[in-house]
Amino acid sequence: MSSFGGEKREIDQIRSASDYVRYIIPHEEMVSLDQFKPLIKWWQSIHNEYGYLPSRKDFNPVDFSTQLPNISILEPVYEGSEITDYMTSLIGTNLTKVYGETTGVRASQIGNEYVAETVLATCGQCIQQRQPLAVTAKALSKDLPFMRSFALYLPLASDHQTIDKIMVYIFFEKSTHNGGAGL
Repeated sequence: MSSFGGEKREIDQIRSASDYVRYIIPHEEMVSLDQFKPLIKWWQSIHNEYGYLPSRKDFNPVDFSTQLPNISILEPVYEGSEITDYMTSLIGTNLTKVYGETTGVRASQIGNEYVAETVLATCGQCIQQRQPLAVTAKALSKDLPFMRSFALYLPLASDHQTIDKIMVYIFFEKSTHNGGAGL
């Protein structure tokens, strides 16, 4: 179980969306966040230069060694021709420390409907727009209860057309009102 906020309530005690505040980060703010810049620059360079979506094979992990611990890869789960869920095929070590091991876990199985709803909605919107998308939300973690997460969703396509993976880079910021600094 994880907790959040000053009261350290358990995830299962979240009863309303107001307990889990999230919002889409506007494009101009997204591209200005230093933590997102390397991945956005990589994605845009391929997209702009070649006119297609980057694939996982275009991503060289050596070039992003500082970001790797905070990267997750989600793959759409289909029922017929409709995407019904997303499964984690990779999760970075820093993300595992916060969320636990979720490799092979579907977003709908996360156990918190608001976190799952955020992942499902943001992945769906990222696929629909075929562009990077970012969200921020209260992070739900027992060890770091005063965090805010910032997640960048990047659509990837093995054939450079059909999105079959979404790379998610997440960083955390600790609230300064509780004596914490950014993480």
